[in-house]
Amino acid sequence: MENQKNDNLNLLEAVVQNTEMGKNTLEQIVPMTEEPRFKAELLRQRNIYRELNQEARTAITACGGTAQGQSTMAKLNTKMGISMKTLTDRSTRNLAEMLSEGSSQGVMDCIKSQKDYPDAAPGSKRLMQKLQDFEEDNRLKLYIIKRRTYRIGDKRKVSHERARLFQRIVLSERHKIIVAAIHQKTDIFE
Repeated sequence: MENQKNDNLNLLEAVVQNTEMGKNTLEQIVPMTEEPRFKAELLRQRNIYRELNQEARTAITACGGTAQGQSTMAKLNTKMGISMKTLTDRSTRNLAEMLSEGSSQGVMDCIKSQKDYPDAAPGSKRLMQKLQDFEEDNRLKLYIIKRRTYRIGDKRKVSHERARLFQRIVLSERHKIIVAAIHQKTDIFE
């Protein structure tokens, strides 16, 4: 029982830290973008990170714990990293690429946390899975935005149908890899 409570609190804390990273990153990047559709997508993502963060914090409090969140050093490190990467290039393509990399890291963190805390309550596991699904969708959307921006910049437009076909192929392959790793209990992400 104690192990389940610890796993539960640790998994929820991982959700809090992951969502804070996403939320804080987007709060720094949103003012840098000029493209209205991209900005709208980033604001949508930020709002969902906030909702998931609040859900996890509420669950931690209900379990008798206190959410720690990101350390000040982690926040500063992220802020400095973003500042360095956007010093000379604030293009939509560069911002989308940075955010896509962050979402990929978020997915890996979700998978690791689920493996590290197997005795967490089903509700906590569902919240973590919800976060993982959200991160995976973000990664794909950002990849398509980055690709579209690159192609449009080259005066070659990507048809909407081609983008959707590519999205289905990537989703299919991604799920095959993750399902295989989970079933084989192979840690392919380390």
